[in-house]
Order: sequence, then structure tokens, then C-alpha cells
Amino acid sequence: MTGTKIWNYTTKGLVDSSPAVVDGYVYIASDDHNIYCLNSSTGVKVWNFTTRNAVESSPAVASGYVYVGSWDGNVYCLDASTGAKVWNYTTGGLIESSPAVAGGYAYVGSTDNNVYCLDASTGAKIWNYTTGGFVESDPAVVNGFVYIGSEDGNVYCFDASTGAKVWNYATGVIGVSSPAVANGYIYIGSEGNNSVYCLGASTGANIWNYTTRGLVDSSPAVSGGYVFIGSWDHNVYCFDAATGVKIWNYATGSGVFSSPAIVGGYVYVGSLDHNVYAFGAHTQPAVSFPVEIIYSAAAIIAVVVIIAMALIIRKRKH
Repeated sequence: MTGTKIWNYTTKGLVDSSPAVVDGYVYIASDDHNIYCLNSSTGVKVWNFTTRNAVESSPAVASGYVYVGSWDGNVYCLDASTGAKVWNYTTGGLIESSPAVAGGYAYVGSTDNNVYCLDASTGAKIWNYTTGGFVESDPAVVNGFVYIGSEDGNVYCFDASTGAKVWNYATGVIGVSSPAVANGYIYIGSEGNNSVYCLGASTGANIWNYTTRGLVDSSPAVSGGYVFIGSWDHNVYCFDAATGVKIWNYATGSGVFSSPAIVGGYVYVGSLDHNVYAFGAHTQPAVSFPVEIIYSAAAIIAVVVIIAMALIIRKRKH
């Protein structure tokens, strides 16, 4: 694990989408209006599908199909092998939310303020729920419930089959952070008050929250009893998942909008300082110091050494 570049593929627009890697292929979208399928070993393009606007939604791949939203207001279902369109469903707003597919249904949010449940095979609408703000958060579907945030400042829990609201919890503006569900708890970030929240999955009760010094648009990742998330205050944070106690934080050179990914005991995350970082998931990162401090420390040590040598020379002369 060296961080050496294996390949890259250049699109004609920004790439805000996150990749899905399935069966030797990488599925990703671009602001150039396209969804791409690339060979995961070589980066060679297998196919692309063109929508009518930018695509910042991240693809979901299930049962041989790719599900993704576009700024043209559509949710698309594509054949994963060929890129051929199977169906599309048109909402009343642009879609930044990334679909979640579970139990034969596709769930997604739209800036028309709605959360949608669509039949994954046909695209037929099963239900929708209207919130009080844009829904750019990605849904999480666990144990028959759908969890999602809205820019009306609420985290919602819905019955996955009927769309009936089970609970909502008001935090402030959620923004684009998406919930992570683990061990009966929901973890999510909030733009409105720069905080990370842990809520009870069944009740929506606030278990703990931690306030950073910047917006929290990053979506949390949970592993081994720890929660990892980024903040616009430039830091990547690790919290005890049960108590919210901060275990460590690492300062990057700019805001951390990226959401962490955890693989093989390592945490991978990007920063707006143009770097990708890898950390040991359960260990305190090595302390880093600004260059100015290092120079100051070196200068002090040099002075101490010079004084010590002068004293030794003087002592020898006497």
C-alpha cells in the first residue's frame, strides 16, 4: 500500500460523484453530464451514458443495474454491462442525492423537497414524502427503515414500505451529509451548527453530539466502535461511537468535504488541500507541526548547543 497512481481517466467536467466498484468495473459520474463505466484494472472506458445536465449523484449498483440521479431532475436505471437505459423517473428538482437500493426498491432525495421510493425494476413511484427543504442527503436503508437528512434541518426515519414517518429530529441545516447506521444508532453531520450527531435509530433520541469549528458536510463512516468524519475546520475526526468522546483529530491543509472510506483497517479521505490521506483506523495519527515551529525549535536547540560548547571551552581554559 504505497499510494502509487495506477491509472487515471479524464472526463470533460468536475467529478463530484463517488465511485462504485463492482465485479471489476468502476461506475462514476461527472459534471460533463455523463455516467461512466471503467475497467477497474486499466481505467479503460467500457461505456458512458449522457444525461441532460451535470451528474453529482454517486451511482448505486445492484443486481446488474446502475441507479443514479442527474441535475436534469431524473433518476436513471442503466444496464450495468452496456449502459443502456432501462428506465428514468422525473422529479420536480435537480438530484444530488445518491440512490440506495434495497428490497427491490430505489430510494432517493430531490431538491423538489421530496424523498422518493421507486420500484427498482420499473421506475414506478411507490411513495414520496415532502419535507420542508431540499433533500440532497443520501438515504440509508436498514432493517425496513429509511434514514435521510433534509435542508429543513431534520433527520427523518420512514417506514421503507409505506413511507410513513416514524420520527424526525431537528438539528439545524443538514446540508449534504448522509446518515451512517450502525449498532442501533444513526450518525450524521449538520451544517447548521457545525456538529456531528448520534441518534437512536428506533426513536431519534439524541445520544450525543460534538461541535467542530466548521461546517460538517462530510458523511460519517463507522467501524470497530469508532466514527470518522471530516469538517470544514480542516480536520478529520475520530470519535468513540458509543460516547462521542474525541479519540483524535488530524489537521489537513484545508476543509474536509470528502466522506471517509474504511478498508482493511485504514481510513481514506480527501481534503480541499488537494491531498488524499490514509490513516490507521484505530490509532492516533503522528503529530505534525507547522514548519515555523520546527524552525523555532531548531533555532533554540542550536543556541543551547552553542552556549554549552562555550561553557565547556571556558571551563577547559581555567
